[in-house]
Amino acid sequence: MFCGITTPGEPNIASTLWRTISDQKNKVYFFDSATTPNTFWVPLADLDLAKGAPAKKLAIAGGKYYSGNAAEHFEEATPFQFIQADPATN
Repeated sequence: MFCGITTPGEPNIASTLWRTISDQKNKVYFFDSATTPNTFWVPLADLDLAKGAPAKKLAIAGGKYYSGNAAEHFEEATPFQFIQADPATN
């Protein structure tokens, strides 16, 4: 269970859970969790980013923790569906 601050009326404010570093030269993303002592990384070269490749996600809910290269732990997932913007309400 994660206990953090809550601010009623401001649901978009949340405690920091992740620190990230992107190595743009070597195309590696590093992740450090504020709730566990583990650091893991994902080299983009280890992911299939080709057109038509299945969407994948790295599950972090339910007590899943990673250490080291986590690319092999990505699982197929339904792609995120964006909500259509309504210019009349903006």
